[in-house]
Amino acid sequence: DDDDHNNQTHDGANKRSVMNNLYHDAHMERIRQSIMAADEARCCSQSSRFCANKFHTQFAVRDVIRCKLERVKEHEMVSSNTDTEQYYEYCSDPNLYYWEHFRHCACDFAECYVHRKYRNLKQEMLHNTTCRMQTEEFDQLWYKAEQLLRHSHFIQRMRYKENVDTMYYGIPRDAAFGVVNIFCILVYTHCVVLSAHFRDSFRRRNRCESMQHVKHRNAEFWWLSRILRETVDGFGTGLGE
Repeated sequence: DDDDHNNQTHDGANKRSVMNNLYHDAHMERIRQSIMAADEARCCSQSSRFCANKFHTQFAVRDVIRCKLERVKEHEMVSSNTDTEQYYEYCSDPNLYYWEHFRHCACDFAECYVHRKYRNLKQEMLHNTTCRMQTEEFDQLWYKAEQLLRHSHFIQRMRYKENVDTMYYGIPRDAAFGVVNIFCILVYTHCVVLSAHFRDSFRRRNRCESMQHVKHRNAEFWWLSRILRETVDGFGTGLGE
C-alpha cells in the first residue's frame, strides 16, 4: 500500500511538472509573439532620421527574442499579465550628427546635432566622465595602431570614398586611412567596458527620455562617434560590394 501511495504521489508530481512546463512554454510563446509584433511595428513606423545607428548593438530578431526570454526565465517573472515591454529593449534611437553642416540645418537634422565637449580625441578618452582610459592603455593602443598602419599594405592602400553619407563630412576625396581611424576601431573592439558605455550613449533608455538627455550622454564620446562614423561611411564596404 505504501508503494502504491508513493507511486501515485510520484505520478501526480510528474503530471503537475508537465502541466507547469506546458503552461510556461505556452506563455513564452505569447511573449515571443508580442516581442516580434513590437519589433515589426517599430521597423514599420521608424522614420528616416531615427534609423538604427551603425554602432547600436542590433541582433537578429531570433537572437533578441532568445535573450529576452532567457531574461524572463532567469528572473522568474512569468505571469499571465506580464508586460512584455519591460523585456523589449527600446531601440528606436536617433542617428546623431557631429558636423557643422547639420548644426545649422533648417530641418530636423539640427535636433540630432551633438555639440563637442572635449578639445581632441585623447582628452576625451582620458577625461570623459563616463568611462576613462588610462594613459598607459591609450599609448599602447595608439602604438598598436601605428604598427598596423606601418606593416599592412592593404590598410595603406585604403582610400576615402565620397558618397551620399559622407558628402558633408569635410574629408578630401582619396584621403588615406590614418592612425586615428585604426585607433578608434581598436578602442571599439578591445576596450570592452568603454565600448559598452559608448554604445549605450546612442540609446534612449526608455520611451520618455528626451533627445537632450541622449545627446548629453553621447557628447562624452563625441570624437569617437564622429571618427568611427567617418571610418565606416568613408572607408567601409557595403554588404553587396
